[in-house]
Amino acid sequence: MPLSDQLQKTFRLAALMATVLVVLIHYRSADTLGHDLQGGGLQGWGQEWLVNGVARVAVPLFALAAGCFYFVSFSGSLRDYLQKLSKRVRTVAVPYLLMSTLAVFSWLALRYATATPVEADAAQLATRLLLHPMAEQLWFLRDLMVLVSIAPLLGFFVARWPAVFLGGLSLLWMTETQPAPIIAGWYLVNNETLLFFCLGACLARQPAVLGRLERLTRCSAPLAGGLVGLWMGVLAARMVIAPEFDLWYVQDYTATGLILQKVGIAIGCVAVLATGGCAARHAAPQGWWMRLSSDSFFVYLIHEFPLREALERAGGMVVPVAWRFWLVAPLAILLSFAAAEAASRWTPTLVAVLTGGRIPGRVPPSSPALAGGR
Repeated sequence: MPLSDQLQKTFRLAALMATVLVVLIHYRSADTLGHDLQGGGLQGWGQEWLVNGVARVAVPLFALAAGCFYFVSFSGSLRDYLQKLSKRVRTVAVPYLLMSTLAVFSWLALRYATATPVEADAAQLATRLLLHPMAEQLWFLRDLMVLVSIAPLLGFFVARWPAVFLGGLSLLWMTETQPAPIIAGWYLVNNETLLFFCLGACLARQPAVLGRLERLTRCSAPLAGGLVGLWMGVLAARMVIAPEFDLWYVQDYTATGLILQKVGIAIGCVAVLATGGCAARHAAPQGWWMRLSSDSFFVYLIHEFPLREALERAGGMVVPVAWRFWLVAPLAILLSFAAAEAASRWTPTLVAVLTGGRIPGRVPPSSPALAGGR
Protein backbone atom coordinates (compact mmCIF):
# COMPACT_ATOMS: atom_id res chain seq x y z
CA MET A 1 0.00 0.00 0.00
CA PRO A 2 1.67 3.26 -1.09
CA LEU A 3 2.05 6.06 1.41
CA SER A 4 -0.11 9.12 0.97
CA ASP A 5 1.43 12.52 0.38
CA GLN A 6 0.33 13.49 3.90
CA LEU A 7 2.26 10.59 5.46
CA GLN A 8 5.36 11.27 3.39
CA LYS A 9 5.37 14.94 4.41
CA THR A 10 4.80 13.97 8.05
CA PHE A 11 7.73 11.57 8.04
CA ARG A 12 9.97 14.22 6.47
CA LEU A 13 9.05 16.76 9.13
CA ALA A 14 9.51 14.17 11.87
CA ALA A 15 12.95 13.28 10.47
CA LEU A 16 13.93 16.95 10.43
CA MET A 17 12.90 17.37 14.07
CA ALA A 18 14.64 14.12 15.04
CA THR A 19 17.87 15.23 13.36
CA VAL A 20 17.94 18.42 15.44
CA LEU A 21 17.29 16.37 18.58
CA VAL A 22 20.15 13.99 17.77
CA VAL A 23 22.54 16.93 17.60
CA LEU A 24 21.41 18.01 21.07
CA ILE A 25 22.11 14.53 22.45
CA HIS A 26 25.76 14.60 21.42
CA TYR A 27 26.54 18.03 22.88
CA ARG A 28 25.37 17.55 26.46
CA SER A 29 27.71 19.11 29.03
CA ALA A 30 25.94 18.79 32.42
CA ASP A 31 23.56 16.47 34.23
CA THR A 32 20.92 17.05 36.90
CA LEU A 33 22.97 16.37 40.02
CA GLY A 34 26.48 16.98 38.72
CA HIS A 35 27.76 13.45 39.40
CA ASP A 36 28.74 12.10 35.99
CA LEU A 37 29.09 15.43 34.17
CA GLN A 38 29.99 18.88 35.42
CA GLY A 39 27.61 21.37 36.89
CA GLY A 40 24.07 20.40 37.75
CA GLY A 41 21.64 23.03 38.94
CA LEU A 42 18.68 24.34 36.98
CA GLN A 43 20.46 24.33 33.62
CA GLY A 44 21.57 20.74 34.28
CA TRP A 45 17.91 19.80 34.72
CA GLY A 46 17.17 21.63 31.49
CA GLN A 47 19.72 19.54 29.65
CA GLU A 48 18.28 16.37 31.20
CA TRP A 49 14.81 17.31 30.00
CA LEU A 50 15.96 18.11 26.46
CA VAL A 51 18.70 15.53 25.91
CA ASN A 52 17.57 12.58 27.99
CA GLY A 53 13.87 13.22 27.64
CA VAL A 54 12.55 14.98 24.55
CA ALA A 55 15.42 13.93 22.27
CA ARG A 56 15.04 10.22 23.00
CA VAL A 57 12.27 9.93 20.43
CA ALA A 58 14.77 10.56 17.61
CA VAL A 59 16.13 7.04 17.09
CA PRO A 60 12.69 5.34 17.30
CA LEU A 61 11.33 7.76 14.70
CA PHE A 62 14.27 7.13 12.38
CA ALA A 63 13.88 3.35 12.74
CA LEU A 64 10.10 3.50 12.29
CA ALA A 65 10.48 5.46 9.04
CA ALA A 66 13.24 3.14 7.82
CA GLY A 67 11.11 0.03 8.36
CA CYS A 68 8.01 1.58 6.86
CA PHE A 69 9.69 2.86 3.70
CA TYR A 70 11.61 -0.39 3.23
CA PHE A 71 8.59 -2.66 3.36
CA VAL A 72 6.06 -0.40 1.65
CA SER A 73 7.69 -1.26 -1.68
CA PHE A 74 9.17 -4.70 -0.85
CA SER A 75 7.70 -7.50 -2.94
CA GLY A 76 9.36 -10.28 -0.99
CA SER A 77 11.27 -11.66 -3.98
CA LEU A 78 14.97 -12.47 -3.87
CA ARG A 79 15.60 -10.05 -6.73
CA ASP A 80 13.90 -7.21 -4.88
CA TYR A 81 15.82 -8.03 -1.70
CA LEU A 82 19.16 -7.96 -3.53
CA GLN A 83 18.26 -4.69 -5.24
CA LYS A 84 17.33 -3.08 -1.94
CA LEU A 85 20.46 -4.43 -0.28
CA SER A 86 22.59 -3.04 -3.09
CA LYS A 87 20.90 0.34 -2.75
CA ARG A 88 21.51 0.40 1.02
CA VAL A 89 25.18 -0.28 0.44
CA ARG A 90 25.30 2.96 -1.56
CA THR A 91 22.99 5.01 0.66
CA VAL A 92 23.97 3.69 4.10
CA ALA A 93 27.20 1.65 4.10
CA VAL A 94 29.24 4.00 1.89
CA PRO A 95 28.39 7.13 3.95
CA TYR A 96 29.15 5.12 7.09
CA LEU A 97 32.61 4.15 5.83
CA LEU A 98 33.44 7.60 4.45
CA MET A 99 32.50 9.41 7.66
CA SER A 100 34.27 6.79 9.75
CA THR A 101 37.41 7.28 7.66
CA LEU A 102 37.19 11.05 8.08
CA ALA A 103 36.83 10.63 11.84
CA VAL A 104 39.86 8.33 12.10
CA PHE A 105 42.09 10.66 10.08
CA SER A 106 40.83 13.66 12.04
CA TRP A 107 41.67 11.88 15.28
CA LEU A 108 45.16 11.00 14.02
CA ALA A 109 45.70 14.60 12.89
CA LEU A 110 44.59 15.90 16.28
CA ARG A 111 47.00 13.55 18.05
CA TYR A 112 49.81 14.70 15.79
CA ALA A 113 48.98 18.40 16.26
CA THR A 114 48.95 18.05 20.06
CA ALA A 115 52.03 15.79 20.13
CA THR A 116 49.99 13.04 21.76
CA PRO A 117 51.10 9.43 21.18
CA VAL A 118 48.80 7.26 19.08
CA GLU A 119 47.97 4.45 21.50
CA ALA A 120 46.34 2.17 18.95
CA ASP A 121 47.68 -0.55 16.66
CA ALA A 122 46.49 -1.34 13.15
CA ALA A 123 43.87 -3.82 14.34
CA GLN A 124 42.39 -1.31 16.77
CA LEU A 125 42.27 1.39 14.10
CA ALA A 126 40.60 -1.07 11.71
CA THR A 127 37.99 -1.81 14.36
CA ARG A 128 37.36 1.88 14.88
CA LEU A 129 37.07 2.31 11.14
CA LEU A 130 34.74 -0.58 10.35
CA LEU A 131 32.86 -1.63 13.48
CA HIS A 132 32.89 1.18 16.05
CA PRO A 133 33.57 4.56 14.42
CA MET A 134 34.83 7.51 16.42
CA ALA A 135 31.84 9.44 15.08
CA GLU A 136 29.42 7.93 17.58
CA GLN A 137 26.24 8.75 15.65
CA LEU A 138 27.18 6.12 13.06
CA TRP A 139 26.01 3.31 15.33
CA PHE A 140 22.51 3.77 13.92
CA LEU A 141 23.74 3.31 10.35
CA ARG A 142 25.49 0.11 11.41
CA ASP A 143 22.26 -1.10 12.99
CA LEU A 144 20.36 -0.16 9.84
CA MET A 145 22.64 -2.26 7.64
CA VAL A 146 22.11 -5.25 9.93
CA LEU A 147 18.35 -4.74 9.83
CA VAL A 148 18.11 -4.50 6.05
CA SER A 149 20.29 -7.60 5.77
CA ILE A 150 17.72 -9.64 7.72
CA ALA A 151 14.66 -7.65 6.60
CA PRO A 152 12.92 -10.56 4.80
CA LEU A 153 13.10 -12.64 7.97
CA LEU A 154 11.75 -9.80 10.07
CA GLY A 155 9.01 -9.17 7.54
CA PHE A 156 8.02 -12.84 7.68
CA PHE A 157 7.65 -12.75 11.47
CA VAL A 158 5.70 -9.48 11.34
CA ALA A 159 3.32 -10.87 8.72
CA ARG A 160 2.91 -14.33 10.28
CA TRP A 161 2.76 -13.60 14.01
CA PRO A 162 2.44 -9.81 14.38
CA ALA A 163 0.98 -9.73 17.89
CA VAL A 164 3.37 -12.33 19.35
CA PHE A 165 6.48 -11.05 17.58
CA LEU A 166 5.92 -7.33 18.15
CA GLY A 167 4.68 -7.99 21.67
CA GLY A 168 7.86 -9.90 22.47
CA LEU A 169 10.08 -7.18 21.03
CA SER A 170 8.11 -4.56 22.98
CA LEU A 171 8.65 -6.49 26.21
CA LEU A 172 12.38 -6.67 25.53
CA TRP A 173 12.44 -2.93 24.90
CA MET A 174 10.33 -2.01 27.94
CA THR A 175 12.59 -4.06 30.23
CA GLU A 176 15.77 -2.92 28.45
CA THR A 177 16.73 -6.51 27.66
CA GLN A 178 19.28 -6.59 24.86
CA PRO A 179 19.31 -10.05 23.20
CA ALA A 180 21.97 -9.27 20.60
CA PRO A 181 25.68 -9.78 21.37
CA ILE A 182 28.05 -6.86 21.70
CA ILE A 183 30.37 -6.51 18.71
CA ALA A 184 33.25 -4.03 19.07
CA GLY A 185 31.52 -2.23 21.94
CA TRP A 186 28.07 -1.92 20.34
CA TYR A 187 25.16 -4.34 20.25
CA LEU A 188 24.93 -6.12 16.93
CA VAL A 189 21.51 -4.52 16.76
CA ASN A 190 19.94 -2.41 19.50
CA ASN A 191 16.53 -3.57 20.75
CA GLU A 192 15.11 -0.09 20.14
CA THR A 193 16.04 0.06 16.47
CA LEU A 194 14.89 -3.55 16.02
CA LEU A 195 11.47 -2.92 17.58
CA PHE A 196 10.69 0.31 15.75
CA PHE A 197 12.00 -0.98 12.41
CA CYS A 198 9.59 -3.92 12.79
CA LEU A 199 6.77 -1.56 13.79
CA GLY A 200 7.49 0.30 10.56
CA ALA A 201 7.20 -3.01 8.71
CA CYS A 202 3.84 -3.57 10.40
CA LEU A 203 2.66 -0.15 9.22
CA ALA A 204 3.63 -0.99 5.65
CA ARG A 205 2.12 -4.50 5.71
CA GLN A 206 -1.12 -3.77 7.59
CA PRO A 207 -3.39 -1.31 5.75
CA ALA A 208 -5.62 -0.95 8.82
CA VAL A 209 -2.67 0.06 11.00
CA LEU A 210 -1.39 2.45 8.33
CA GLY A 211 -4.87 3.94 8.16
CA ARG A 212 -4.76 4.66 11.90
CA LEU A 213 -1.45 6.46 11.44
CA GLU A 214 -2.98 8.46 8.59
CA ARG A 215 -5.83 9.53 10.85
CA LEU A 216 -3.35 10.46 13.59
CA THR A 217 -1.48 12.77 11.21
CA ARG A 218 -4.80 14.44 10.35
CA CYS A 219 -5.85 15.00 13.96
CA SER A 220 -6.83 18.42 15.25
CA ALA A 221 -4.29 20.83 16.67
CA PRO A 222 -5.84 20.62 20.20
CA LEU A 223 -5.49 16.83 20.18
CA ALA A 224 -1.88 17.08 19.01
CA GLY A 225 -1.25 19.64 21.73
CA GLY A 226 -2.84 17.34 24.30
CA LEU A 227 -0.51 14.51 23.25
CA VAL A 228 2.49 16.82 23.61
CA GLY A 229 1.25 17.86 27.06
CA LEU A 230 0.87 14.22 28.11
CA TRP A 231 4.37 13.50 26.84
CA MET A 232 5.82 16.41 28.81
CA GLY A 233 3.95 15.24 31.91
CA VAL A 234 5.44 11.75 31.72
CA LEU A 235 8.92 13.22 31.18
CA ALA A 236 8.47 15.48 34.20
CA ALA A 237 7.37 12.52 36.33
CA ARG A 238 10.42 10.52 35.28
CA MET A 239 12.75 13.40 36.09
CA VAL A 240 11.23 13.88 39.56
CA ILE A 241 11.29 10.17 40.39
CA ALA A 242 14.62 9.37 38.68
CA PRO A 243 16.57 12.60 38.10
CA GLU A 244 19.61 10.65 36.94
CA PHE A 245 18.85 8.13 34.24
CA ASP A 246 21.17 6.32 31.86
CA LEU A 247 20.80 3.05 29.99
CA TRP A 248 23.36 3.51 27.23
CA TYR A 249 25.46 0.39 27.94
CA VAL A 250 25.03 0.96 31.67
CA GLN A 251 22.19 0.28 34.12
CA ASP A 252 21.88 3.58 35.95
CA TYR A 253 18.09 3.52 36.41
CA THR A 254 15.30 2.27 38.63
CA ALA A 255 12.42 0.07 37.48
CA THR A 256 9.96 2.95 37.84
CA GLY A 257 12.25 5.35 36.03
CA LEU A 258 12.73 2.85 33.20
CA ILE A 259 8.99 2.35 32.71
CA LEU A 260 8.32 6.10 32.70
CA GLN A 261 11.17 6.67 30.23
CA LYS A 262 9.88 4.04 27.82
CA VAL A 263 6.28 5.21 28.11
CA GLY A 264 7.47 8.75 27.52
CA ILE A 265 9.30 7.70 24.34
CA ALA A 266 6.23 5.85 23.03
CA ILE A 267 3.91 8.79 23.71
CA GLY A 268 6.53 11.18 22.35
CA CYS A 269 6.71 9.36 19.02
CA VAL A 270 2.93 9.56 18.69
CA ALA A 271 2.98 13.24 19.68
CA VAL A 272 5.71 14.11 17.17
CA LEU A 273 3.86 12.33 14.34
CA ALA A 274 0.60 14.06 15.29
CA THR A 275 2.29 17.46 15.52
CA GLY A 276 4.22 16.83 12.31
CA GLY A 277 0.99 15.89 10.59
CA CYS A 278 -0.67 19.11 11.69
CA ALA A 279 2.31 21.11 10.47
CA ALA A 280 2.46 19.19 7.19
CA ARG A 281 -1.15 20.03 6.38
CA HIS A 282 -0.42 23.74 6.61
CA ALA A 283 3.13 23.81 5.24
CA ALA A 284 3.84 25.01 1.71
CA PRO A 285 4.73 22.04 -0.54
CA GLN A 286 8.04 23.64 -1.53
CA GLY A 287 8.60 25.63 1.66
CA TRP A 288 11.69 26.06 3.78
CA TRP A 289 10.91 22.91 5.76
CA MET A 290 11.18 20.84 2.58
CA ARG A 291 14.60 22.27 1.84
CA LEU A 292 15.84 21.74 5.39
CA SER A 293 14.49 18.19 5.45
CA SER A 294 16.71 17.42 2.47
CA ASP A 295 19.69 18.56 4.58
CA SER A 296 18.92 16.13 7.41
CA PHE A 297 21.20 13.27 6.44
CA PHE A 298 24.17 15.54 5.74
CA VAL A 299 23.64 17.21 9.13
CA TYR A 300 23.39 13.80 10.80
CA LEU A 301 26.71 12.76 9.26
CA ILE A 302 28.81 15.82 10.07
CA HIS A 303 27.50 17.12 13.42
CA GLU A 304 29.59 14.80 15.59
CA PHE A 305 33.36 14.17 15.64
CA PRO A 306 35.44 16.03 14.47
CA LEU A 307 33.07 19.04 14.49
CA ARG A 308 32.03 18.40 18.08
CA GLU A 309 35.64 18.29 19.22
CA ALA A 310 36.39 21.67 17.67
CA LEU A 311 33.23 23.36 18.94
CA GLU A 312 33.56 22.02 22.47
CA ARG A 313 37.18 23.11 22.71
CA ALA A 314 36.24 26.59 21.49
CA GLY A 315 33.10 26.78 23.61
CA GLY A 316 35.00 25.75 26.72
CA MET A 317 37.10 28.89 26.37
CA VAL A 318 34.04 31.13 26.31
CA VAL A 319 31.69 29.69 28.95
CA PRO A 320 32.03 27.23 31.84
CA VAL A 321 31.95 23.61 30.69
CA ALA A 322 28.60 22.95 32.39
CA TRP A 323 26.97 25.74 30.39
CA ARG A 324 28.73 24.89 27.14
CA PHE A 325 25.73 22.97 25.78
CA TRP A 326 23.58 26.11 25.50
CA LEU A 327 26.18 27.80 23.31
CA VAL A 328 27.67 24.93 21.36
CA ALA A 329 24.61 22.80 20.54
CA PRO A 330 22.68 25.61 18.76
CA LEU A 331 25.89 26.62 17.02
CA ALA A 332 26.44 23.03 15.84
CA ILE A 333 22.90 22.93 14.42
CA LEU A 334 23.32 26.23 12.58
CA LEU A 335 26.77 25.37 11.24
CA SER A 336 25.71 21.90 10.11
CA PHE A 337 22.70 23.16 8.18
CA ALA A 338 24.75 26.04 6.76
CA ALA A 339 27.39 23.55 5.63
CA ALA A 340 24.68 21.45 3.97
CA GLU A 341 23.39 24.45 2.05
CA ALA A 342 26.89 25.53 1.03
CA ALA A 343 27.79 21.99 -0.03
CA SER A 344 24.71 21.73 -2.23
CA ARG A 345 25.80 24.89 -4.02
CA TRP A 346 29.55 24.40 -4.35
CA THR A 347 30.33 20.66 -4.19
CA PRO A 348 27.16 18.74 -5.09
CA THR A 349 28.98 15.78 -6.68
CA LEU A 350 31.32 15.26 -3.73
CA VAL A 351 28.44 15.54 -1.28
CA ALA A 352 26.37 13.11 -3.34
CA VAL A 353 29.10 10.53 -2.88
CA LEU A 354 29.38 11.24 0.84
CA THR A 355 25.64 11.03 1.43
CA GLY A 356 24.81 8.17 -0.90
CA GLY A 357 23.12 10.33 -3.53
CA ARG A 358 21.27 12.72 -1.22
CA ILE A 359 21.96 16.27 -2.37
CA PRO A 360 21.38 18.81 0.43
CA GLY A 361 19.15 21.70 -0.55
CA ARG A 362 17.27 19.77 -3.20
CA VAL A 363 13.74 18.44 -2.89
CA PRO A 364 14.12 15.08 -1.13
CA PRO A 365 12.91 11.75 -2.48
CA SER A 366 9.71 10.19 -1.22
CA SER A 367 11.33 8.86 1.94
CA PRO A 368 13.15 10.68 4.75
CA ALA A 369 16.91 10.88 4.44
CA LEU A 370 17.71 8.51 7.28
CA ALA A 371 15.21 5.93 6.07
CA GLY A 372 17.69 4.96 3.39
CA GLY A 373 15.23 5.23 0.51
CA ARG A 374 12.70 2.73 -0.74
